Amino acid sequence: MSTFNSEKLSVEYMEGIAARKPVMPRRYTLTHSDLTGELFLTIGINYAWGKINSLRDEIFGG
Repeated sequence: MSTFNSEKLSVEYMEGIAARKPVMPRRYTLTHSDLTGELFLTIGINYAWGKINSLRDEIFGG
């Protein structure tokens, strides 16, 4: 198991979402680049379907 590196995590808030405002429902899409090892977390009212591609693995949470 590897150690989490916060420098490789990017967080993006979709339109209508703020970091400090509660929004329901709040959906999380986490993608991972196999090439760079970077993690991309997108937070929004819906899942970030546009962030999914063949070079990334994804996890959805709600």
